Amino acid sequence: KELVDQVKGQEDNAFPKLFTDFLKAGAEGKAGTENISHFQEVLHGLLVNESVYMPLQHLVMPFRYDDKDVMSEMWVEQEAENNSGGKLTKMLLKFSIPHLGNFEMISGISNMRVDMNLYMPEELMEKQKDVESVLSEILRRNGLSVANLGLYKKTRDFRVQEVFPEMKEAEKGLNVRI
Repeated sequence: KELVDQVKGQEDNAFPKLFTDFLKAGAEGKAGTENISHFQEVLHGLLVNESVYMPLQHLVMPFRYDDKDVMSEMWVEQEAENNSGGKLTKMLLKFSIPHLGNFEMISGISNMRVDMNLYMPEELMEKQKDVESVLSEILRRNGLSVANLGLYKKTRDFRVQEVFPEMKEAEKGLNVRI
């Protein structure tokens, strides 16, 4: 919650600051001392790729959780506009956990409200209510409110261009940020 309050009001680069502050806080034990090593592993494995050819931030996060190797990739667009003309942070997160399966999450955050769809392996669909409850609690604990939370069976992989259709339009020009 403290981190969210710090970032509120900052329009530019709010997501990277919020995300790295979240990881640092966890590595310092603010998410419980039992989780310090998990946050440190994410920080050590974090790779960020920003390119003028790709108008999205791309992060690769390999880490270990409960003695399992987890590989995740995240694409973030912070300068999107929502339906009311306000700022929207759009995100596609893909991660794979051995013996559980592949997951994909598509979310949008605007005015500290989250609209999220999580696509998970069929075997976990029977625990849908439990997953929904845990996700809602995590979001609320971090100062975010839930506008929409959908949990679905993962039937295919989403392409980056599907989630960020504006990229197709951007192919005609060059995105330069200073």
